[in-house]
Amino acid sequence: FPQINYSKCCGRKYSFAYGLGLNHFIPDRIVKLNVQTKETWLWQEEDCYPSEPLFVPTPGATEEDDGVLLSIVVKPGAERPGFLLVLDAMKLTELARAEVNTVIPVTLHGMYKPPPSP
Repeated sequence: FPQINYSKCCGRKYSFAYGLGLNHFIPDRIVKLNVQTKETWLWQEEDCYPSEPLFVPTPGATEEDDGVLLSIVVKPGAERPGFLLVLDAMKLTELARAEVNTVIPVTLHGMYKPPPSP
């Protein structure tokens, strides 16, 4: 389930794709691939299982990979078993995480629950 910068590259040539890396059918890493040069970057943390990363471009960005990746990550058995991970899409380094004190099921896809209607 690769993601690209759709706002800049939808229907056009692109260089970067983001997705999950699997270890025995379980997603355990986020991967960035330069599809032109085959260079790869990884984010991985022990006992963490990310969902499909979603690319959000920086407003006004000129570079294709200028933005962040968002992923829901589950960490079974931890005191806080789930968190929203925010990665720098250029370097695949962690910028922030928002931990929650609830169990989130492991999933391959990104998740979004809209707020209730007023």
